[in-house]
Amino acid sequence: VSRPRRRSSSPLLRHPMAFSPPSKPPLYGVVVVGPPGAGKSTMCAGLARYLELAKRPCAVINLDPACEEAKTPFSIDVRNLVRVDTVMREQKLGANGALMYCVKVLKESTWLAEKLASLGTPYCLFDLPGQIELWTHSEDLRDILRSLDARLVVANVVDANHCTRPATYVANLLASLVAMLNLELPHVNVLSKLDQLPHFEASMPFHLNYFTDATDLHRLLPFCRHGDAPAVYSRDDDDDQDDDDLTMDKDDKDDDDKDDDDG
Repeated sequence: VSRPRRRSSSPLLRHPMAFSPPSKPPLYGVVVVGPPGAGKSTMCAGLARYLELAKRPCAVINLDPACEEAKTPFSIDVRNLVRVDTVMREQKLGANGALMYCVKVLKESTWLAEKLASLGTPYCLFDLPGQIELWTHSEDLRDILRSLDARLVVANVVDANHCTRPATYVANLLASLVAMLNLELPHVNVLSKLDQLPHFEASMPFHLNYFTDATDLHRLLPFCRHGDAPAVYSRDDDDDQDDDDLTMDKDDKDDDDKDDDDG
């Protein structure tokens, strides 16, 4: 004798719309930050081109009210809402003060959320200003990003040339850490302009993988003590040589002079 099927008492299973797909796909975005001249706009343009070739067209969003020229067309441009030069003239502010004022205006407005809601693509690239005080000394940018209904990740762009100056490299690491803590978003650090690496690689105290790993920073201390001026470093020609064998010519010369004095 077959038993009658028991009808589920769960309203979730019985409701016809319980498993209906969402009407609109979620918004995904990369927030590109970094100091001036690091290559943020160039990275946005390159990512936009890559996504276009991958059949995933994206929207490039300019959040720099002081932007003068664009490397790629903007789908949303904050200068249509507020501009730094206008604020400087009307509010009698300096460049940095006017920029902070513009961000405050953007925070208190629903303009950005309304523009994002009308986009026809779920992929966005946010090109931000280079003034790091926007995310190190203020919470306005964090509040703006937090208010958006989007899945965001931060890409912090740093010029790879800073690897030739150990003290500057450590300062950039600290700035990146502050950005990670204050923005409270998934974070990726990017070394830019690696195509220029052959021009300054000889001035780097260690190989590139040391700077991308950003570990054992105490090994930079001897180089920081010699000042932040570029120096000439020697490397073993063997690619398998450990980084511990990398030495600076100036250190070798000082050690030889000391041995001569002791003798």
